[in-house]
Amino acid sequence: MATKTLSNIEKDILSFLKAEFIENGYSRDHLRNGYEGPRLELLFKALTDHDRIDLDIAIDDLTSKGLIHTGPMEIIEFENDSPSIFIMPLLASKKEYANLTEKGYQSASNLKNNSRNWATVINNNNFHAPVSNAQFIAGNNNKQTLNVNSHNDNQSVHEILALLKKEGVHIDDVKQREVIEIVNEAEKGNGSNVKQLMSKVFHGISDSAIDVGKKILTGLLMQASGL
Repeated sequence: MATKTLSNIEKDILSFLKAEFIENGYSRDHLRNGYEGPRLELLFKALTDHDRIDLDIAIDDLTSKGLIHTGPMEIIEFENDSPSIFIMPLLASKKEYANLTEKGYQSASNLKNNSRNWATVINNNNFHAPVSNAQFIAGNNNKQTLNVNSHNDNQSVHEILALLKKEGVHIDDVKQREVIEIVNEAEKGNGSNVKQLMSKVFHGISDSAIDVGKKILTGLLMQASGL
């Protein structure tokens, strides 16, 4: 992206995020896999010559251009009165911190040298987000925090089969294939296919058990999305 298409505020944000990235000794893998950058509130303090609303708009614009990411991400699951219907959750950023993408780093590198001494600003302030597991919102009427753990196919299949067995469902070859299929679709990030298979896989079990199954599948969908 040509830097001339960026506003002065966007350039300052990219310049600051690059300086913070370098100061922490991050590598290209961090750009590819994501990292927790400085908290937005502290970033705003470093850019006090810009209006807060203008900064918010600039951050949204940089995000839409694929130059930065904000996070952590959360899943908001809507109220669902019909357990047999799977409603695809909404993904949204809590906008607590910002980090550069590869594209954003390249754009920041193309900017002319900034007269600001970002290293001094960074070292004199706590600009770094704490290291933590990604947290997501799930549940029915009340929101519950869900820490998304690493699931492989066998583990997830085993968890869902155990859940069904506990609910009194007879586990035969057909049911095993159904569970393997829905887990595979979730691993691929195919939310629409997961939605279609939900009623078949979780037919006849309690609402609370369905919620547990949804959490497992939602975690896999999030992982497939790289979150």
